[in-house]
Amino acid sequence: MKVILQTLLFYVLTVCVFILSDLWAKGLGEKYASHIAMATAALFTFLLVIIFCKLRAMPLTEAGTIPDKGSPGRIITGFLAGLLMSCLQPGILMIMGYVKLQFNAFDPHVIGLHMLLFTLISCREELVFRSYALRSLADRFGAGSAQLFIAALFVFEHIWGGMNWWMALIGSGTGALLFGYAALKSKGIGLPLGLHTAWNMGQWCWGGKGDAGIFTQRITAGREALSEVIGLSVFVGAALFAGLAIAYYYKRSVQS
Repeated sequence: MKVILQTLLFYVLTVCVFILSDLWAKGLGEKYASHIAMATAALFTFLLVIIFCKLRAMPLTEAGTIPDKGSPGRIITGFLAGLLMSCLQPGILMIMGYVKLQFNAFDPHVIGLHMLLFTLISCREELVFRSYALRSLADRFGAGSAQLFIAALFVFEHIWGGMNWWMALIGSGTGALLFGYAALKSKGIGLPLGLHTAWNMGQWCWGGKGDAGIFTQRITAGREALSEVIGLSVFVGAALFAGLAIAYYYKRSVQS
């Protein structure tokens, strides 16, 4: 029970940090407010990770927040896999004739700002959900229970952020399980950070986040609900395949 209460306290404090960072950044101007807020929230979340790890006598390496020589490779691998996953949804929907993509004006400055923002968002969320919190629960209750607990928090935060419950439960819930599994298997946040960042970037680029990315999605009239179901199904299938690939890779690494 103590571990659960500590984890919940950690999470509540990260939310407080996020809210305060957002309020502070808005006072500095609108143009880069989101970037400043996310960078500040990620920094102070990392400080919370350090504090709570010390309280539990957990090394930061065990929490997965200290890079090692394999970290760049895991980040790149996760990033490439995340990009591939993000391409499957619009690709399959286009093949089925449910979606057409409209190319928008290519503005490197706007694209760069969005890429930076999604990187910062992923850094903050991986520190919150896949470092101290996940590892401390996994050590005490096992990986399965820890995954479900953290996934529930992840879904809650996305619903709180305005996402509809169906999309949050299936989409964010599946993402939480994949990212958590990647973190536990790789013993760090590098692999899930790459996956998470690339997924968010790809979704925006293909117009899947509701606002105009590099492309805007035009869904065939009358196919909106079915397109959403197919899109979610494709993501769940891709996440399952990615999880199996991770399991195979790390099983082979242990045997070799």
